[in-house]
Amino acid sequence: MKLIRKGVVSAFFSIFLIHGALLAQVVSEAPVKIGKTPCSGFIALSGKSKDEVTGILKEQLGAEGLKKHGKKHKFTVYKGVVWHVTGSNRVDLYYKVTGNKKHSKVYFIASKGYDNYITATNDQQDAASVTSYLSSLDGAITLNDELKKKAEELNALNNKLDKEKAAVNKTEAARTQKVMEVKKIEKTEAY
Repeated sequence: MKLIRKGVVSAFFSIFLIHGALLAQVVSEAPVKIGKTPCSGFIALSGKSKDEVTGILKEQLGAEGLKKHGKKHKFTVYKGVVWHVTGSNRVDLYYKVTGNKKHSKVYFIASKGYDNYITATNDQQDAASVTSYLSSLDGAITLNDELKKKAEELNALNNKLDKEKAAVNKTEAARTQKVMEVKKIEKTEAY
């Protein structure tokens, strides 16, 4: 009996681990080219659409107050910004998202100066932080989707409540009218 329970528990947790591994975003350190310039960067494979990933990157970087510097060879560029992931150091960030409606690929480069790219070789802590940040993008998109869905449900409930309040007000007005009619009739019958 104990062996069966252990087997069921093991299978249960294995299913969750496999499911989590399938949903996890794959991030690797790899050479990336900006135009013809070779750089060291990160590539993140996502199960979300190109538009969703681009949107969450813009939203998160914009929420931190980072100002977009422009575009360079299809990469969005942030120059000389202080980014929470890399601490208080100023960095240059470059990213590009490719893909379609089902899968996308993020090319991400972080540099602490000219040709001083953040890699696991020269800055393990910041490289791990960037990898962690890129790994969290799919989760952030899922969370945003859930929040939007809940907001829509809340709006629908508020609209329903407003309609029901209007119906109650209408019923109250009709009731008040009937009470006034009854009092008027009672008053006339009393004479």
